[in-house]
Amino acid sequence: LIWKFPAKGFMDTIPLKISLDTKEKSLVFGGWGGSALGNIKQAYPENFLYVLNTKTGKLSYTFAVTPLKKWGFNSVSVGNSCGISPNGKFIGFSSSDGRVFLLDNEMGCKRGKPVLIYQKVISKPIGVNGIPIYAYGNKVVVSDNGGIIVLVGKTFIAPMAKGRVQFPDIKHPLENRLYKMDKNGNITWIWEAKGSI
Repeated sequence: LIWKFPAKGFMDTIPLKISLDTKEKSLVFGGWGGSALGNIKQAYPENFLYVLNTKTGKLSYTFAVTPLKKWGFNSVSVGNSCGISPNGKFIGFSSSDGRVFLLDNEMGCKRGKPVLIYQKVISKPIGVNGIPIYAYGNKVVVSDNGGIIVLVGKTFIAPMAKGRVQFPDIKHPLENRLYKMDKNGNITWIWEAKGSI
């Protein structure tokens, strides 16, 4: 065993995906689940992105995604959306409420705190006949120059409508798409799938 994170105890969040840069300097993952929509206090909250130094296993920094506090999103998950550029300079990820983020990881590791390049709404929740729905950006791929591709998947029911309906009859207008964005957050192309992706 080289290292364990955390060094003592355990995490009360689930890292669905772990990403490494090709130089194996940074390891990144997002929190997911367990907070009961923000009603349970977590030691490792689901609305955080965690960046570790791979040599030491210690946190380089964390980034907290502030929940929107609308449609029942009292907490948000980063989940399996996070990606790091091969050169380790950039980290991109999305939150379960339809936002995408790009961080300067190289500068963040030097400073010991996150450096946000941009935050952008790409698929915000909407209300349809009193039922809030959203399409989740569930994968982000990051290039060495800070460009990203975001996969926005299928429609889900927002937390405040859980138990009222099983599946939405109406689809979110921005579901099942790929977005390509430059380092400044400008969308350079959108590909709309004809079915689930």
